[in-house]
Amino acid sequence: MDAVYDNIESVFFLITRYAVLAIEIIGVIVMLFSVVRALVGIFKKEKTVRLKLAQGIALSLEFEMGGEILHVVMARKWEELLVLGAVILLRGAMAVLIHWEIKGHKRDVNEENEVEKLLAEQEEIPETVKLNAPENEQNTAVISENKVVSELESDVYRTNEVREKSK
Repeated sequence: MDAVYDNIESVFFLITRYAVLAIEIIGVIVMLFSVVRALVGIFKKEKTVRLKLAQGIALSLEFEMGGEILHVVMARKWEELLVLGAVILLRGAMAVLIHWEIKGHKRDVNEENEVEKLLAEQEEIPETVKLNAPENEQNTAVISENKVVSELESDVYRTNEVREKSK
């Protein structure tokens, strides 16, 4: 009976070892792919290069942590468990920091897009308001245009204030 148990245990450890290796290789591939994608994005001057790289690093870390957690199953000594626990804690802390960075970067990108959208709308207003209107209607349109423009400027000012306070 001990021989059967030993055979099952050795097969289990062999399968687990290969699974850990496969998961960690996937994590390395994800990291390499993210770095290459970021380099291409830098040359194309994309705005979201940092965001995409951070997301790739976070995904890679999650694969690596999965491999370490599976590796805990094979640990036979307390020293191995302590080392694995420390590695998992460090990778977990790095993942949390990267997710925090991703969240902040997404917020910044959304704010920039809103400001650009407001500025684009502001530039479109004079052309749309002055369409073949009679003299009195055109004066009224210009007054309402100035009101809309000042509201947009105050929105941009408030957005900049919020951004400064959040830093």
